[in-house]
Amino acid sequence: MTPTPSTADGQHTRAIRSIARLVVGLATTVGLTACQTDGQPISVPETVTSTITVTGPSIDTPAASSTPTVTTEESPAPTCSTDGSAAITAAAAQIPTPLPDSGPDAGWVFHGETNYNTCFDLSYAALETAGGTGSSPSQLLMFHLGRFVGRAIACNAAFQTVTGSSPTSVNVTYRYLNAGDPTANPTGRADVVFVWDASQVVMHGSLPYEVTQGKC
Repeated sequence: MTPTPSTADGQHTRAIRSIARLVVGLATTVGLTACQTDGQPISVPETVTSTITVTGPSIDTPAASSTPTVTTEESPAPTCSTDGSAAITAAAAQIPTPLPDSGPDAGWVFHGETNYNTCFDLSYAALETAGGTGSSPSQLLMFHLGRFVGRAIACNAAFQTVTGSSPTSVNVTYRYLNAGDPTANPTGRADVVFVWDASQVVMHGSLPYEVTQGKC
């Protein structure tokens, strides 16, 4: 009767076989290294790793566009002048004298009553007869933006009073004598308004014959 090998004997046998395979493998490796070709040992080629850097044209990121700043210069405000002395003197010399029969010594005089302004569409200057009385002729010089544009009315009238004005208009009251009125105290009255209508002076209202004496 053949005896059955024990478990310990089987494990021992497998261990011996593993050692034998390891020895054979090592011998084979040594033998390959020892083989020569043309008298030189065979070298196992090394693995060479190369790093290739590809440099391409740089791409610049465009700068963020900015909206240009537009600077608007405001037109300078016009310079207004209220000094009308030269303009008033020159204008007074251009109009007829106060009285048809006045001599060289009679003429117009300016006492300072004005709202002259080179920025006003309509301004005025009041003239009186030099050496005259309350019933002597008077006149209004009219200016547009400081430039003389003519008289308020085409004839000279007495008892003229400016009652109000603005940059575009002049309010005037003309008094006149009714029958029986003393020379210094006229009771008749006519109110008119002079305005600038873009090209000339226009009078709103009307003047009776007693004011104009039919001369204008």
